[in-house]
Parts: sequence; C-alpha cells; structure tokens
Amino acid sequence: DTAYRQAKESDALNLLCLRFHTAEKVAAAWLDGKKDTQVTVIGYYCGNIVFTAISRIGTYAGNAQTAAVQLQTKNSFGVVLHNTVTKKLEKFGVKGMFSFADPTVSAGRMDCAQSWDDLIAHGYTVIETAYPEDFAEYLSANTGERQKLVDCVASARTVSTQNCPSNRVKEYNKAIAQVKALIKKGNNSTVEMTQARVRLDNAVRNLSVTDSKTVKGDFAITPVRIGAGIFGICFVVALQVFFRSRWAKKK
Repeated sequence: DTAYRQAKESDALNLLCLRFHTAEKVAAAWLDGKKDTQVTVIGYYCGNIVFTAISRIGTYAGNAQTAAVQLQTKNSFGVVLHNTVTKKLEKFGVKGMFSFADPTVSAGRMDCAQSWDDLIAHGYTVIETAYPEDFAEYLSANTGERQKLVDCVASARTVSTQNCPSNRVKEYNKAIAQVKALIKKGNNSTVEMTQARVRLDNAVRNLSVTDSKTVKGDFAITPVRIGAGIFGICFVVALQVFFRSRWAKKK
C-alpha cells in the first residue's frame, strides 16, 4: 500500500512493478479495486504441487495488470519446471519468471549461463540474476545463434530435393519444420537452437547420400575356386577312407 500510494502521488504508477509474495486470493482482492491503474504485477508461487501452481497462474492471469508469474521451488525436478505447468503460462498469456535472489528456492541451480539456458528451454522468459553483465553476454550469444538458425533454414530451403532418396527428403522436411517451429516460438535456449541447426545441416548433407545396395552378379569360375573345390572333394574322400579302414580293423 505504501509503495502504491507514493507512486500514485508522484504520478508514476506506470513505473511501479509489484511482486506479490502472498496468497493469490489476497493479491486478487487488493488488485480488484485498482484495475484502472498502470501498475505492473508479478504473481508468485513457491512449491511443488502441480495443481496449486496451475491455479496460481490462472488466478494472476485473470488480472489484466499481471505481466508475469514468478515460480520457484526447492526441488531440482520441481513441477514448476515441468511442461504441465510452464505450458499454462503460454495458455494464460503471462510470462514465466524465475529468480536466483534466494538460492534456497532456485531449484538447486546455480546462477549461471547454463541454468539460464535451461530455464528458457523450460519456457521462462523473465530471469532475475545477480550477474547482469554475464546475462547480457549470454543474451548476445543467444541472439547470434538465433541468427545462425535463420540463415541456416534460408540456405537449406534453396536446396533441390529432386531425385533424392525419399527417406532423406523426409528427414530434411522434418528438420526444416522443427527449425521453423523454433523460430516462430520466439524464445529459445541456445542449446536447442544449436541442436536444431546441426540436425538441419546434417539433413541437407544426407540428401546426397544414397542408401547402400547389395551388389548381385553371376558366379564366376576362377582357378582359385576350381582348386578349392578339388581340395574339398579330396579331403572328403580321404576322411571316408580313414573311417572305413578303422571300422574294418575293429571287425
């Protein structure tokens, strides 16, 4: 209330961002009478119960002022990192936020580029970090990889698939579709963009690779084969003579 009042008195409500660390019903009740303001709201949930997390997202998303919902957990494999929950962010039209301010609820992750990339892969688009300069470098590298992906698909689409093996063309079309889906999505981790680009590069190269075929031809009679045949016949005859002579002695 104090922050809201001061911002309102200073005519700076459009610059105010409120982060609620309270029950969603309490937050919703407080916001209900302030729908005409330009306050930016960030909801909050910390836990590991999938239905509660989804409910919290839905409640906050019902308020037009909600820009994001901050989701935290102590569990390294918590539900807030599962598609079951993160997909709801997209469905409800709010951004997912993750903060490294409190290490005890940072899903067992370090505040570093690898973790940022992993969070983006899980659907988070707002990340609070103690290392803004490193984060800026990461974003620059991520943007660079995205441009490589765009250039890669543009180049790949100029390749002719005429007379190429059908299975290779299928692989190529699948790789193209995956890259286009990533580009359309907009927010992608560096790792998933790199993997998609490599798959597409490989698919393009494989277009010129034909499937191996077993070569079938007529049986050729050669001196070596004649000699091997004669040796085999002589060996069988010798064995028969040997066993017959031993059988005769026993009698």
